[in-house]
Amino acid sequence: MDIARAQQIINAYGATLTAVAKIPQPHVIDLRELPFSKSEIKQAIRLLLPVAPNPQVLKSLVFGYVSLADWQEGVGPEPIGIMLSDSDSPTDPETLKRIAARGSAWQKWRPKVNAESVALASELKMLGF
Repeated sequence: MDIARAQQIINAYGATLTAVAKIPQPHVIDLRELPFSKSEIKQAIRLLLPVAPNPQVLKSLVFGYVSLADWQEGVGPEPIGIMLSDSDSPTDPETLKRIAARGSAWQKWRPKVNAESVALASELKMLGF
């Protein structure tokens, strides 16, 4: 992979990160929502890290690398997490049931997301970032 291809991949991934920034954390999103495979994105980030033009870009690349843990295979068409909508009322029993169901679904994914996040951070540390 060359620098131009890496930048193309990172630009597409950055647009995806911007789009999902509206989804409250914690969450997990289906792997199919990524614009490129995790391995391609990781390779592109690893290529661009040493040539990051400033600390802000470096920070964004590191964030993007670790954020890859938020995408997992088999999640389905809707992100899973503890997300509240504007219409959710914390005093409404039906709303509380929906929030509990979201939390239960998230708890199923949480160990996998957290483990991958730690592994990705460790990879960066081994690379010196």
